[in-house]
Amino acid sequence: MKYKLIIIGFGTVGQGFTQILIEKKDWLKSKFDLEFEIVGVSTKSNGSIVRENGLDPRDLLRLPHQNNSLNEFVGGFPGLTPFEMINSLEANILIEATPTDLTTGEPAASFCKAALEKGLHVVTANKGPAALHYSELKKIADLNNLTLGIEGTVMSGTPVLNIS
Repeated sequence: MKYKLIIIGFGTVGQGFTQILIEKKDWLKSKFDLEFEIVGVSTKSNGSIVRENGLDPRDLLRLPHQNNSLNEFVGGFPGLTPFEMINSLEANILIEATPTDLTTGEPAASFCKAALEKGLHVVTANKGPAALHYSELKKIADLNNLTLGIEGTVMSGTPVLNIS
């Protein structure tokens, strides 16, 4: 099965996730018959890029290291906001990896809510939405038969929180 992904936040976490997709691509296909295609990436400080037929993850990872904006990605459509991506792209899963305000859970909580309301599964590494908006987000996910994946890690990556 092929899943189309939107990644919001392309810093250490978003880039690390993309690197794992590259490294585990063959294993995911052979073991679980899963394929992933990134159709949109958005960052607050480094622009955004959309290509509905998929973005090459290796090319995506080269841009930040060359200090280039995602808007400069050849062959894609630049400039959409995260909400525009969520509402206009044909995607299955939102990978939410933005910095978040721990007093409000924003902007992560609003991105998660919009995606769930649109019918996208959500995976977030942010503690803000989990701590401050979990009940609301989980209710929307359950009503739409969607997965809300929240996993926060500390202590060099030792999992300490996994609520589904």
